[in-house]
Amino acid sequence: MGVFAATVPTQSIRLVWEVVPPHFFHSFTKELMYNPMKNLMKGVHMPVVKPVSDLQRNLGSVSKLCHETGEAVYLTKNGSASLVVMDAAAFDKKVSIVEDVLRHEERISRAIARGYDDLANGRVRPWSQARGDVDRMRAERRAG
Repeated sequence: MGVFAATVPTQSIRLVWEVVPPHFFHSFTKELMYNPMKNLMKGVHMPVVKPVSDLQRNLGSVSKLCHETGEAVYLTKNGSASLVVMDAAAFDKKVSIVEDVLRHEERISRAIARGYDDLANGRVRPWSQARGDVDRMRAERRAG
C-alpha cells in the first residue's frame, strides 16, 4: 500500500493519506529507512517441500508440521509441485488478511477516483482556503 500511495499523482496523495491510517506510512517508512534489506527480507523463508508420498505414508507428521509452523507444506509429485497443504486456522488468517488488504485498496481507489472526478469537474479550491476551513472546524470542535 505504501508503494501504491507513493506512485499516485500528487493531487491524490492527500486523499490517500486521509484513507490510509497515518501510522501505516510512519511505521512502513521508518522500518524501511533504518534497515531496508533486513526488513525487505523479513518473513522470507524457504518453503517446506515434501514428496506427496510423505502425505500418503504419514499424514500425521505432515499434519503436525502444518499445525506447528502455520505455514504451507508444498507437496511434489515426480519433482513438480502438485499440492499445497496448510493448517485451516493459518489459512483462514491469511485469507482474512488478503481480504482486508483488498478492501483497503478498493477504498483507496475510490478515494482517488473521487479526487480525480473533483479535479475534472472543477470542484477544487486553493490550499490556503481548505486549510483555513480545517483550522476553523478544529477550533469549533475544541470550543464545543
